[in-house]
Amino acid sequence: MTIRLAVAGGNRGARFDQVLGGLEEQIELVAICDIDHDTLERNEEKHQVKGYLKLEEMLEKESFDLIVICTPSGIHRKQAVLAAKYGVHVMTEKPMATTWQDGVEMVKACDEAT
Repeated sequence: MTIRLAVAGGNRGARFDQVLGGLEEQIELVAICDIDHDTLERNEEKHQVKGYLKLEEMLEKESFDLIVICTPSGIHRKQAVLAAKYGVHVMTEKPMATTWQDGVEMVKACDEAT
């Protein structure tokens, strides 16, 4: 089984190829999202995938199993809750959240989506 993956956050997500580390047969990068147009364009070319400036547009238009959120920690909650609403599994870089309550809300949204 191949896991279809999307990444939000281009600067940190640009190291995706390092993270893959030999898992290319199990994981397929299908889309990326970043608010910086130049970073997005550079990563689209590097990884040969469709890029989006808006997370919700990517969630609406693409089909993937897992999103890796590599954006600033202060916005992880909002993005994780949004992804859960679209039925996508969520993985964040650390820290998961900047407050206990944000973390609880993220877990609750993902639990309710399953």
